[in-house]
Amino acid sequence: MQWMIPLIEPFQEIEAATLSDMYDAEVAYQDHLLSRLISVLDSNYHRDNTMVIFLADHGEMLGEHGYMGHGFGVFEELIRVPLFIRQPDVTSGKKFDQRVSLTQVFYTVLDYFGVESLAMPYADEVDVRSKSLLRMKQDEDWSENFMISEAYAPENALRIMQRHAPSLIEQMNVDRPQWAVYQRDEKMIANEDLSRMLYDLAGDPSEGKPYQNVNRINDFSKALNSYLELAGVRRKGATKSKFLLTDEIIQQRLRDLGYLE
Repeated sequence: MQWMIPLIEPFQEIEAATLSDMYDAEVAYQDHLLSRLISVLDSNYHRDNTMVIFLADHGEMLGEHGYMGHGFGVFEELIRVPLFIRQPDVTSGKKFDQRVSLTQVFYTVLDYFGVESLAMPYADEVDVRSKSLLRMKQDEDWSENFMISEAYAPENALRIMQRHAPSLIEQMNVDRPQWAVYQRDEKMIANEDLSRMLYDLAGDPSEGKPYQNVNRINDFSKALNSYLELAGVRRKGATKSKFLLTDEIIQQRLRDLGYLE
């Protein structure tokens, strides 16, 4: 149970150290497996013909901010992830420190294969190149753009909390959606309509010192509201499809991902 829900009590020192060591060991093993894959992709054929993208879907909380695992929250430990791209016609590497969104990977692949625009359901046509990471330049300033990440509490974890630790739900408001909105090194964490907290990631990368600035919170909130309005239009217009967990194809997909034995 404790691996899925917020911490009832902070980890003791030996518990935190053990978890940290276990996580380091897991990362080391994944690095080992990744190196084997990279060695395969390093052949002349793949260098000339294969676009390679490495990324992560999320990080892990190991007790930071009162959380364990990856089910809750939009703190940096969860949503700041690696992203590496190699394309055949690029011979020298570049590193970009600017913040980007993983949603841009979709447009990056389309751009590489020559797609210039895309008709999106219930939205205006999208200029693929304006969102493609292949168009980034070292001296280009993307920092004015707002980036948004969102998190919704997993229902299975909420059910566990309702049975075993109901006070945690109200204490940490984990049953409500959370959003992170970025601009430059500023970040706002919004817990539905309950709170808006600002962080300066340059001076406070561990997000331990939230501050208030009414004007900046209004700026971030406007960007978030625009995003939510567009997302709401898409949800209302989309066809609702029902999926049964008993469906064999879905069961096989869940087994492939390690969610079923």
